[in-house]
Amino acid sequence: MLLPWSKKPLILGLGLALTLGCGRSRREIDTTMPPTVATPVLSLAPPLSFEIADPECQNGSGLATLTATEVRSWQGQVPVATTVSLTKTISTDTLGDEAIGLTTYGDGYQRSCDFRRGRGLRCQDASGRELMWRETSSGKSLKICRDAYAYPRLSHEAVALTSLYHLQTARSLYAAVSGPDSPLPAPLRLSVLPTFATDLAHYPIKSDDGTREGLVRTFVTDNLAYFPDAQMLAVFPIRESEANLLRGYYWESAFVLAHEYAHHIDLTRHASAMAALGLRWNPMLHSYVTDRTSARLTTTATTTRQPARLAGAMAEAFADLIGFYTAGAREDAVSGLPYIGRDRVVTQDQFRGGSPKTLTPERLDTLLGGGKLGDDLIDFGDIHAGGAVLAHALDQIFLQLTGTSSASRSPEEIKQHYQLALRFMDTYTALATASRSADRELSPGELLAPLGLAITQIGNDYLSSETGQATADPAKVKKVICEIMKDRVPALTTPPFAEDNRC
Repeated sequence: MLLPWSKKPLILGLGLALTLGCGRSRREIDTTMPPTVATPVLSLAPPLSFEIADPECQNGSGLATLTATEVRSWQGQVPVATTVSLTKTISTDTLGDEAIGLTTYGDGYQRSCDFRRGRGLRCQDASGRELMWRETSSGKSLKICRDAYAYPRLSHEAVALTSLYHLQTARSLYAAVSGPDSPLPAPLRLSVLPTFATDLAHYPIKSDDGTREGLVRTFVTDNLAYFPDAQMLAVFPIRESEANLLRGYYWESAFVLAHEYAHHIDLTRHASAMAALGLRWNPMLHSYVTDRTSARLTTTATTTRQPARLAGAMAEAFADLIGFYTAGAREDAVSGLPYIGRDRVVTQDQFRGGSPKTLTPERLDTLLGGGKLGDDLIDFGDIHAGGAVLAHALDQIFLQLTGTSSASRSPEEIKQHYQLALRFMDTYTALATASRSADRELSPGELLAPLGLAITQIGNDYLSSETGQATADPAKVKKVICEIMKDRVPALTTPPFAEDNRC
């Protein structure tokens, strides 16, 4: 259980793209730039103001036990409201369960940046470190006083209960699949609809009198983010301008909440390995970044951004798989999500617009920080695009190993694929850590090599097991897996999937 009023310094990045992302090593709050004193002359895309539906409840004690609530879950193009049962859910001092130790509302953070510094540098200090967010308002513990009650959809209570339910489902499935020897993730703090504001000085503002510089405030909206140092998951508000235009919201998605929880699972299992590589998670970029303070940063190999970006893509692939399986491996649980639905459906072999989900050498170069490559809809420099490709390829491999149809997976088959995803990520992380021991810069192909080795190892392990021998022809399955990798990840040019290697 998190202490109710504990506050941790947060490090957040600049990326505000609509990517379900989902932080690493704890940092002191940066003091190089003071909080903004002047009043912003313009607010860009301000968030919608949400209500507390039951303010009297917040002044006393909540219910000792909650048994049910109304939530919404995406089904096709709209979320559908249903009444669901809650497990081990309490609300005497704060809304919580086994996944959530503390729920807060009214959290506020702010930082001051300078538009004149140029793209990518606006929120950095003189030494190149990213500026931290300062806490401007201390959140209050959210309590619930009505059981089996339908709170207004755009209230703090409804957002909190819906998020908690989907996180509860995600934790329950992980506990059932991971086995008794796997550590269960620690309870998180759920920050409901926090305000994250960036005051940007010297921003060019156009008016009838021409363009002048002014102070502009921007907000983080329409997203979720996971902060491992603070053990917090933030559910950001929606933009005021879109409140009546959207059919549903990200916190109403089992896929989205399980995707976020998968980052918590990933770092619970692999945090020490990633720290040893000098990488930390940046929650707003939804990716790993190079830790400038790490003792590992002493060679050319460890100063490059490439390993961090590939690690980020692998983390997103894992989170997409876990999110998809937790949502019942149903396409309609993801496809209707605004802006990102088609791209993140694990079983779809194309992005929206028709681009194939493949990782070519050119796309890999873009992913690792090379020249920009993309189309009108997909930016292949975004690690989520690379993650979507890898998630699709891995899911296709899991289907082949288990002899399953993607269109109709039983609960037991979903658990099998979930287990394979866990085994893959454990194996990949161990191999990637070992490959980084060389005191030299690795080529893009060498950076991908642990991917091929991990797929080969988990495939061989599964096919040699009693289950694998009973359901598959090993030689045939290995051939199909080889073909999947050569088709979906042609950038992988190391054994056993080298370009000149015949399947």
